Amino acid sequence: MTTETQSTQDPRKFGLLGYRTEWTLEKALTAFYEHNEITGIADLQKVAGLEKDSLEAMVELSNAIEERNTAIRDSYISGTNWRRDSTRQGIINATRLQEDIEHRVIEYFQVNTTPSFSLDSTFYRDIDAAIVITPNPSHVDLIENAIHNGVHVMFEKPATPLLDSNGLLTRAGLDRLINVSIEAGKLDLLGKCTEHYSHKVAPLVFFDRIDDYVAQYGRITRVDSKVLELDEPTKPRTQSVLSRDNGTGILLDTGVHPLSILVNLGAQFEDVLDADYGVFEGVDPATGDPIKYDVDTYAKVDFTLEGSQYFDSAATGTIEQGKFIDHFRKPKQVEEKYIDFTFTKGDNETVVKVSLSKPTIWLNGKQEDLVSGYSSNEYVNALADFSNAMNTGTQPITNFPDSIAVLEVIAQAYQRFPIADNTKPIYK
Repeated sequence: MTTETQSTQDPRKFGLLGYRTEWTLEKALTAFYEHNEITGIADLQKVAGLEKDSLEAMVELSNAIEERNTAIRDSYISGTNWRRDSTRQGIINATRLQEDIEHRVIEYFQVNTTPSFSLDSTFYRDIDAAIVITPNPSHVDLIENAIHNGVHVMFEKPATPLLDSNGLLTRAGLDRLINVSIEAGKLDLLGKCTEHYSHKVAPLVFFDRIDDYVAQYGRITRVDSKVLELDEPTKPRTQSVLSRDNGTGILLDTGVHPLSILVNLGAQFEDVLDADYGVFEGVDPATGDPIKYDVDTYAKVDFTLEGSQYFDSAATGTIEQGKFIDHFRKPKQVEEKYIDFTFTKGDNETVVKVSLSKPTIWLNGKQEDLVSGYSSNEYVNALADFSNAMNTGTQPITNFPDSIAVLEVIAQAYQRFPIADNTKPIYK
């Protein structure tokens, strides 16, 4: 399996929906503005947002700059370094985007919100692809809108929410996504989820080495993954992401990461064997106000899988996702982000640990050499993969079928093991 590719085609022209989001300002724009390898293959020409015109958009960018300056100042006051470097990069990118809109280097468009999220056909004119980096409930509308207007589309994870206002599974968005995928196939249009863990250095190198690992150590018989994170329960962004209003719990928010990596390897999920959840409740130490999340903030799912030449027909796996791990009943102070792959050949087992936070792979506990041509910016790798797929007519990784397969296994977990009936006392 090889993912590292290059193209000599003219740069593909992109329009970006959601110019103001954290992921846009700190990752996507960095890829477009500061990476020479992207300059030659992808060109950002248009952006879109909810503001009615470019003047309002520039005011919003000024607000984004001010918010980030305040966050950096507060980090010095509190003595914490929470993403200070990426916050600074967001300021740089917001300033440059502001200048580009003002000088009409990049054209601004308003997103329509009624009767659904969409853009006028003029936005899609003269671009090859749209990038959707907007709140989760708007994703399917805008993915569908791009395909209907005849352009390829990259979109943020998850492609669609899966929880309704009661915290129960809803397939409405997923079924729409399936139909959009079918339509895109008929039109020879590509879709790609920019699920960023699949575009980190260590997973990409693992994809490139998987054939050698299987040849030497046998097929994968067991997968164990953990994405357990420190986070602040009172943080507004976390509260807005993990909520019924956003249709997203932790299984959908971060569970897509290890599942996408498995699907990119050709895994097919046969059955969800069990699923347990935790829902955070606490008190804001600053105000004394209660904090109660209404979706899963912890999830552990067991499953069986097979597929491709890499997995044994009886392979099993477990993913464990969690936020606020220092508030667990058994608190953790160190984040854990990895996937362990157990390869079996005869009576011999070999474990390859793939880091999901650093460019590191361990083979039976020994760190491997990870020299590669991949960027530390996941969005650079995603854009390179997508641009190459458009130029060659091949499927990118984390494509429409891949994204649907990931959502289907999460939907199966929520359906067979509803959150309300399977919540455990994970937190203090």
